[in-house]
Formats: sequence, structure tokens, C-alpha cells
Amino acid sequence: MIDKETIDLECPCCKAKLTIDVHMGKIIKFVESPQEKVIADLKEGIELLKEKSTEREEKFKKSLEEQKHKGEILKRQFDELLKKKGEDTGEKHIRDIDLD
Repeated sequence: MIDKETIDLECPCCKAKLTIDVHMGKIIKFVESPQEKVIADLKEGIELLKEKSTEREEKFKKSLEEQKHKGEILKRQFDELLKKKGEDTGEKHIRDIDLD
């Protein structure tokens, strides 16, 4: 049973604050995120775009590295499962067809 009546969440897209009633499953409060500041200077805007571009590139490289290692991790997990499956427990499994 849930003790809390409401859950507070933050939208990952727009950063809005949501309060959800647990029992009804409905949003009971919505607070918009503060708007980003308006860029007054063109040079400042260009610098901001360069920073964002660099951040995107770093996130992409990090994601790419994780994907490279993901295959190795899945292979190890698969090999371990095969090893467990191959281990004989000493019990003979009886199939329905063997009982005829």
C-alpha cells in the first residue's frame, strides 16, 4: 500500500513540475518551468550554440562507447547462462512422451 497521497515529478522534456494524485492517477498540479533567458547579444548566442554543440558531441561519444561495451557484456551474460544450462544437476528430466 502506498503511504503518500501525491507524487512530485519533473518532466524530462520541458522540466515542468507535476504533482500526481496516487489514488486517482491524475495530475492535480502543473507548474511550468521558468523560460530560458533571451539572448540579447549575437556573439553570446553563437558561443552558447558552440557550447551546446560540444555537449552534444560529448554525450554522443559517451553513448557510443557504452554501446561498444554493451555487446561484450551481453556476450558474457549469454555465456554464463549457457554454462549454467550445461551444468548437470544429476536429475533426469522426465518428459510426457517418456511416460507412454
